[in-house]
Amino acid sequence: MEPRRKEPGTTKGRHVKSRLLLFGIAMLLLLPVAAQSAQLKIIPNINGGYAFGETEYEISGLGIDEQERLVAIRSLLEFPLDQVMGGIGVRLNSTREHRPWSVVLDIHTTFTDPGGIMKDHDWATVQDGFDGKFSYTESGSEGSALLINLDGSWYLYQKNTFLFGPRVGFRFHRIQQDVIDFEGWWIDYSDPPFVRRPQQGDGKGIEYRIHYFMPMIGFAARIDKPDEYRLEAHLSYMPVFYDDFDDHLFRRKTAESNGNGSGVLASLAARFNLPSGGPKNPFVELRAEFVTLSASGDQTQVWYGDDGATPGVDDTGNQVTGIAHDVRSTQGRISLQFGTMF
Repeated sequence: MEPRRKEPGTTKGRHVKSRLLLFGIAMLLLLPVAAQSAQLKIIPNINGGYAFGETEYEISGLGIDEQERLVAIRSLLEFPLDQVMGGIGVRLNSTREHRPWSVVLDIHTTFTDPGGIMKDHDWATVQDGFDGKFSYTESGSEGSALLINLDGSWYLYQKNTFLFGPRVGFRFHRIQQDVIDFEGWWIDYSDPPFVRRPQQGDGKGIEYRIHYFMPMIGFAARIDKPDEYRLEAHLSYMPVFYDDFDDHLFRRKTAESNGNGSGVLASLAARFNLPSGGPKNPFVELRAEFVTLSASGDQTQVWYGDDGATPGVDDTGNQVTGIAHDVRSTQGRISLQFGTMF
């Protein structure tokens, strides 16, 4: 049976995001009723902002060329993460004065395609032969992301307006990108004198998606003047678990992997209360967040058709397992929130 190309499930991903946002809106509408029956301050918000950064996706392995020489190959893809984001959230604050706690749920999605350029680099080291970069291309990209963050803080230390305590939570991040068109150069490293030749293509070249699952543990600190402002800082360590999938359409092969690693999240926020003549307390909040992570795993590649990179050989049905795979990501986000306290 001929292998079939796996679909990356873009429609399903959009349905999941829509349902989560609708659920979140429904929950926000019920918050005033819940606040009246509990000793809580319930603080819904809407937010918008800009995300930036990049994800590096690297694979490496060994092979044998047509002349039976050992060849080490390394490939690095750089995906831009610059996008306009927005979403909704809710915070539950305890009203007790001694050792207060808070729980926060945020749901964010993207509204634009990634800015910047997707870059693809390839290197080869051939036994008694070529050693260096043999291919480089640049491409545009289209895509979306979904970020869900749930965390809680318990302020065990308190002195005047300063509070400090442990913070735990969970973070889910889904990124999906399609690589569109490419232009660059390549070298046939088996054929001296290794002349650089142009290469280009039109249309969708790669479909890529990755899911991050990240528990969080760390610390939270805040300075709180209830009638005026609040300053808040978080620092968390995150064990990182991921799975990813990409389909190289031009080469008619898929690649899947999963692995684990670690990351760090840091955030700062400044909230300022707005004038109000009623029982509600509106506010505006400026927030900045930074995430860095690194993870490793093994990749499996399967050819569902003949790869044009190997003329004269039908690759259909071939499979390669145990390919070393590394994911590194640096992400930042600046957002502005508007909300009110019930």
